[in-house]
This record gives sequence, structure tokens and C-alpha cells, in this order.
Amino acid sequence: VVLVNNKTGEEVNLKDESSYMLTVTDSVDNSTLQIEFRNSLDVSTNASDVAADESGIQIFVENGNTIKVLCSSDNKINTVEVFGLTGRTITKHENINSSHFNLTLNSGASTVTVRATTEKGVKVEKVLIR
Repeated sequence: VVLVNNKTGEEVNLKDESSYMLTVTDSVDNSTLQIEFRNSLDVSTNASDVAADESGIQIFVENGNTIKVLCSSDNKINTVEVFGLTGRTITKHENINSSHFNLTLNSGASTVTVRATTEKGVKVEKVLIR
């Protein structure tokens, strides 16, 4: 839960802070504070903001429902698997043989686990589909 001060742009994660002080004046402005409920699994929709780890693989969501898997040009994606919350396989794509892969899911809002296997490693990432 994040408290956003629309006047100053300040954001306070209420999970991390034990208190928040706001000085108010006589006039009432109901648009000053906004409470946002953010999912800790929110991911960037910009590939440059998503860091590749030691596996060299990036997994992120673009446009709310397109899972993108990227790796360096000297690496090739072999398999991409998507699992639901219960561990059931939603889809599996094999023999991709490319440094990038896109998969659009039209399953509605859910959290899924994506496992990407390349020539040089494996990465597993939970992502939020909207």
C-alpha cells in the first residue's frame, strides 16, 4: 500500500514506514492524498528497465498481457513454459531457437510463472498478467 501526495509527488510505502505526517491548512482539498494498492509482482513494461541476471535472460510483461523473453544475440531460447498459480502448465513452447520470444495470454488478470530455458541457462520469473 502506497500513500501518494499529489501536491508534492512524494510516495510513502506504508509497509515500510510506521508513520506519515501531513500538515493541513484550513482549506479542504480531497485530491491531495491518494492511496494506491500496488502488487509486489508489478513488472516493468520497458525492456531496458528489466535487468538480466547471471543467466542473461530477461522476462517481463508488455501491454499487460504479452510475455516477452529476451536474451543476448549469442544465446538462443530453447523452451518457454508458463504455469498457473497451482503449478499447472498453461502453455509450453519448444524449439524456439531465437534470442527473443513473445507470447500473448488472454486469460484475464492472474499471476503466472514463466520458465525460460536457453543454451546458457534457465530463468524462472513470476509475472502479473492484466
